[in-house]
Amino acid sequence: MTELKPAEEIFSEKFPFLNPKLLHSRLLWSVRLRWLAILGFGFAGHLIRNAYNPALPFQTIWFVLILLGIINTLYYLAIRLVKKITLKLEFFYLHLHMIVDIIFLSLLVHYSGGIDNPIYFFYIFHVVLSSILFQTRTAYVYATIISLTFAALTLLESQQLIPHFCILEKSAGNKEMVTIITLLVFIVSTFMTTFICTSFIQVYRQSKRIINLQNKQLMKLIKQKSQFLRYASHELKSPVIAVKSSLDVVIKTFSSEIPHKAKDLLMRAAKRSEQMLDIIKELLELSHAKTPIEEKAKDKLNPCKIIADIIEALKPTAQSKELLIETKLTSPPVFIVGHERDLKSIFQNLISNAIRYTPQGGRISIKTAVQNKRFIFEISDTGIGIAEEDLNTVFAEFYRSENARQMASLGTGLGLSLVKQIVDRYQGSVSVQSKLNEGSTFVVHLPCEKNREK
Repeated sequence: MTELKPAEEIFSEKFPFLNPKLLHSRLLWSVRLRWLAILGFGFAGHLIRNAYNPALPFQTIWFVLILLGIINTLYYLAIRLVKKITLKLEFFYLHLHMIVDIIFLSLLVHYSGGIDNPIYFFYIFHVVLSSILFQTRTAYVYATIISLTFAALTLLESQQLIPHFCILEKSAGNKEMVTIITLLVFIVSTFMTTFICTSFIQVYRQSKRIINLQNKQLMKLIKQKSQFLRYASHELKSPVIAVKSSLDVVIKTFSSEIPHKAKDLLMRAAKRSEQMLDIIKELLELSHAKTPIEEKAKDKLNPCKIIADIIEALKPTAQSKELLIETKLTSPPVFIVGHERDLKSIFQNLISNAIRYTPQGGRISIKTAVQNKRFIFEISDTGIGIAEEDLNTVFAEFYRSENARQMASLGTGLGLSLVKQIVDRYQGSVSVQSKLNEGSTFVVHLPCEKNREK
């Protein structure tokens, strides 16, 4: 059963450049803009009334502006008095803000001349804001609402279902007024759109700078981690080898003289030291996997030959478990540009895992193919399989599933993580399909080139 994510986490994923405090500041900013719009519209209406006295219901317009001012005050208080700022709550306020604006702008358009008055261009502000703040689908929903609202208003006025208020009489003397209103609306629209866009672009650029800085710090930490792993692994390798060698010599030389219980403890210690050497070896490989590939150090490698050599080397282990290994390696000659050590790590980990976790008498199938400049390696087994809940974590470092620990007590849990990191570094992909107690299938895709050498 899939675990449900908290609402706050979902909002954060959908709006990665927004956080509650930032959106809260943008809402207070929009409230101040609305005050500016109310005062600007009232002042412009007062000038037009005194200069031209058009046949408009100015009393109704003043009432609409006053009502919008009261709502804006209540809206401001609600935002300021809220104690807990959450992204979900801020988006609720933002949607409410947009809907109220569209309703009141439509009323002002209607009472101040309808389609004859170019203030309907102010709808563009809300289109711009919704496009910046919301997801694509929501922005288009707002664009549709605005379009339908204005279209319905225009249609109802043209069909005389609601009154049409004329801002201009049809006379030559009103050409000057038409020019002034149009220019005023155009200039305000231009500068307001520029102001809105640049304000949010500044927020975006600031967020981008923070992300770039954090990315640099993260890369530095990854580099330091890789250096530490290499240093620690090198320093640990020698003493562990010394311990392992000493234990092997003691067991081999004094085997007959050591009591059975003591001999058993020594053999366990030897196995654990061998496991420690495997961990150190894979930690070294893991640190190399996180290091960028140097162009000069790259070779043209035949992946099928590497796979065939690994199968041959592991054949005695497979035969001891009576495992049937079926191979179907691709015939077209291809090569992969990279390090031989990397390809060996990928294929050896996957093949040795299949052998280790497939019970006696099982079957392993290894196939390769070339498709769309991709070398495809597929290995399937009839082994213990992986539980469905573990499929998302099989490539995590030091992770081993419960059934894997029961079947093979010794294991590092680094093999598949190493495979994933090397494949990612080569800009490839690795996937797994598995069913518990039925087997697993791993598929690796790596970029390759055709070998044109004769």
